[in-house]
Amino acid sequence: MLSILKNSRAFLKPLQNQLQFSQKLFFSHARSDDANVLKHKLDHYNSVTFDSKSLPEDPLIFEQMLLNSMNHFNEINARGLWLQLDLNRSSLIPTALKHGFDIHHAKTEYVLLSKWLPKDEPNKLPHFASHFIGAGGAVIREETNEILVIQERISLVGNLWKIPGGLVDEGETIADAAVREVWEETGIKAKFHSILSFREKLNYKWGQPDIYFVVLLKPETFDIKIDPTEIRDAKWMKIDEYIQTSMIETQKKIASVIAFLGEKDTEKVKNLASGNALDMAGFGGERFQLKLEHGSASDNIFYCANIVREWNEKRNNK
Repeated sequence: MLSILKNSRAFLKPLQNQLQFSQKLFFSHARSDDANVLKHKLDHYNSVTFDSKSLPEDPLIFEQMLLNSMNHFNEINARGLWLQLDLNRSSLIPTALKHGFDIHHAKTEYVLLSKWLPKDEPNKLPHFASHFIGAGGAVIREETNEILVIQERISLVGNLWKIPGGLVDEGETIADAAVREVWEETGIKAKFHSILSFREKLNYKWGQPDIYFVVLLKPETFDIKIDPTEIRDAKWMKIDEYIQTSMIETQKKIASVIAFLGEKDTEKVKNLASGNALDMAGFGGERFQLKLEHGSASDNIFYCANIVREWNEKRNNK
């Protein structure tokens, strides 16, 4: 009987760990029995967003609960804190600033403050902007017909293979951002060649649009060394395999552009371009819906050269 109990505990332990993680990720309260922790939500990046409607209006009560909350989130290794203060709680702003929060951005109806908790990492919370601009590096190894792909350590879509990329930093060009992201995530040095396409996502964070550029890069080194804080895995993948494994709609569209790059039948491409040169060279847009978690969806527009779109339409209609 004792042996059976031990085996049962060993079997149930992973399930208990998974349940505890799910509760921490999706439940709105830190602990249902802890009234001294501000009501909040914990996201998949292990960052905290406080419930702005339930914050105490008294600055002294707010200060004590904020300190309790910060101690709690340090204990569970939370990363970022997001604190929205509506106009009727603007008197709490000095208290938040006193305890290390920074003003992230302000609108007519609220002020958003943020605080980065890890002491041994630079602040990775995104800055506010009218648009978010991202860049992904399509690093093509022509002699082996391979593309550099990664799996992110934290991902909303499982272990998806995708091109490396991220947000463009202030004062940085799209080309430089793609080169930097590839280097930071994979250790591969690459050189800018051209912009292949871009995707526009409507109503991204805080209601702002997000524009993501796909940039063609030529590798100068080939040995991969990943950043384990952001990347789960990285490798050189055959372009045909990448096209077949791209299941998410955005990745499918990026893969269609990569497929065009690998087209060896130059006469077929020339025939496509025999019409209006401006029509073929220009970037056309195609709208599509991208399904998100919890059943919601976002409106997207994917842009690429019309010659690529025509080539893919004929390829798919075979």
